Amino acid sequence: VFPPREYLEPEILGVLRQAGLRSFAEPATFLQAIKQVAASRASFQEQLNLATMLLEELGRLPDFSGWSTSHFTAIGRLDVFPAMQVCPDSMYPKTDEEVYAIGNSNAR
Repeated sequence: VFPPREYLEPEILGVLRQAGLRSFAEPATFLQAIKQVAASRASFQEQLNLATMLLEELGRLPDFSGWSTSHFTAIGRLDVFPAMQVCPDSMYPKTDEEVYAIGNSNAR
């Protein structure tokens, strides 16, 4: 975590912000970072790693105060985020019979 916990006092954070400290919780900062990844000449793997890191940071936000639909739309237009598996493989049906069983159980 940056800054370290001992620097998380409001007075210290105020000084750090005046010196240029920014947070990914701020939509403009996040958008700037992800646009830089999208425009970079880094290798595909490097872009993938950076985009994944940014997406994970976005997921750690406690809320989206200050974020609007236009911020999410702008992020969605960028072709940098990888498709990520969010469920373990065991959650996906592997055979036609399993798919059929799921479909029939939802019909009840």
